[in-house]
This record gives sequence, C-alpha cells and structure tokens, in this order.
Amino acid sequence: MLPDNPDRSGNNLHEAPDFMVHAGAEYKWRALDGELRLRGELTYTSRVYFDAYNTPQLTRAPNTKFNAFLNYSGDHWEGSLYVLNLTNKTVIANALIGAGLEGFPMLGTLEPPRTYGIKVGYHF
Repeated sequence: MLPDNPDRSGNNLHEAPDFMVHAGAEYKWRALDGELRLRGELTYTSRVYFDAYNTPQLTRAPNTKFNAFLNYSGDHWEGSLYVLNLTNKTVIANALIGAGLEGFPMLGTLEPPRTYGIKVGYHF
C-alpha cells in the first residue's frame, strides 16, 4: 500500500545503493605445465530500497559477500574450482507489495545461497 504523501523528495533511488565496493586479490604461480591462480573477491553493498517511497519493509540491509576461486590454465586445458557466497549469507534480491485484492502481500526473492562447483574446458 502506498503512503498517503506521494512526495519522494530526499528519498534514495529505488534499487540503487548509495555505495558499492567490489575488490579482488589474486595470487598466481606456475604449476603442472600451466598456471594456477588463487582468487578471492569481496563485494559490499549499502542499503537498497526496492520502491521509490523507501518503504522500510521493502529494503535490503547493507551486506558483504565473499567468493573464492582456484583456476588453472594450460596449453589446451583450463579449469576452475569455485565457491560463490562463501559465508552463505541470506540476501534479499528484490521485494514488492502485491495487489490489494490479495491483501497487499509482500513478495520477493532471495539471491542464491552458497554455490560451489567445478568448470573444465579444453581448447582445440
């Protein structure tokens, strides 16, 4: 349900954090006739509002997420072991208020939980 006052002056832009930092560090060395790279990434995002009225229930709190990678590249082969969202932080991806006919439910989705995997490739 929308607020009584439609004035949005001074509000944050919806789905636009005030501040976001993405940083990464990587170390590489020669191994197995190729190159191994160990990489870590950090992403910090300040509060995000999901509507133009900055409704308190439709917001994502500031959060920090970490990713880690171990990559290999050689003459023909490449591979990666990775973990995304290393700390398994629950983060709201988006949110909205549904139609009044349904009682104005709050709806939304979450970003993926900790995800890990292996990628392998071969170049001809």
